[in-house]
Amino acid sequence: MIPELGFETTYEVGNLLSIAHLFPKNERCGIYCLKFSNNQFYIGRAIDFVRRFVQHRKTYDDIVEVSFFKVPPNLQSEPERKLIHKAEAKGFKLRNIVETSVTYADSDFDELFLPSEQEKWLITAEVKEFIYRISGENIDNQRIRYTTKFNKLKSRPDFDRLVEVLKLYIQKVIPFYRQTEMSFWSVSCLPSTKAQFGQRLFVINMNEMECLVVLCDKEFPNMTRGFLTTSQKAIEEQYGSLAKFEKKYCLEWEIRDTDYRCAGSDQIGVVFESIGNLEKLLRDEKFCRTLRIFNLRLMRKRANLNSKFHCLDLADLIV
Repeated sequence: MIPELGFETTYEVGNLLSIAHLFPKNERCGIYCLKFSNNQFYIGRAIDFVRRFVQHRKTYDDIVEVSFFKVPPNLQSEPERKLIHKAEAKGFKLRNIVETSVTYADSDFDELFLPSEQEKWLITAEVKEFIYRISGENIDNQRIRYTTKFNKLKSRPDFDRLVEVLKLYIQKVIPFYRQTEMSFWSVSCLPSTKAQFGQRLFVINMNEMECLVVLCDKEFPNMTRGFLTTSQKAIEEQYGSLAKFEKKYCLEWEIRDTDYRCAGSDQIGVVFESIGNLEKLLRDEKFCRTLRIFNLRLMRKRANLNSKFHCLDLADLIV
């Protein structure tokens, strides 16, 4: 299968700890592919593949084959990205975290929730009752840090309405939202991120990306709009095609391409022009299914990298 991806030569490495004898020093810079004993793969780039292999071997004891082609160091990023997307589209099971839509790597999330529990949640969104909230001195300090911003958001006349819809998103499409709060998702309040079209009111983050953004219009502050990201393939499966989904909601929001590295090739953005349009999306069970698939993938890849921006006062109202 490796030739399909452009690798002309494959080496069996068995239990070798080094592959220095396979690659002369001036032929080690490029794109590589590792094959594991369970027929999973990892695609990466390296200035010195021999050194990189030694690092991988310390993590993986089941590497059985390696493939490689030379690429100058300043030209590696885009070929690596395209190759990962191509491999995933052809059905390769990849252990990559970045640039993949689905990862087969070991997951911190899987230590918390069994695959059977995850599959059940995808279908029903039901979770076991979990009454405890995160606490501690560091948590108290974080709460204080964002209280001023929270009170400013709370002064908006539409605050209750915003919270109502935000709560829908949290409870319908974030996996095990109480247990995963902060570690795998967070909500920021009036973040300082520069926005071309207005002040961001709140943002839901998972992994290393923003999954839902709601902002107020720059010229008309009482008007809200925003965007969210989901799985394009899941939309096609739920609605028959992307065109059918667009036709159903064409007057209320628009589709746009997104390019978050942590989401891989299967992602698409949905722009909504009012909080009411967002609510309509979140009351559409087919669309919620696409969000659950997308969000679960993100959480299985990596913990939340934006936890330090979590607004606990706002979270209190939605979890």
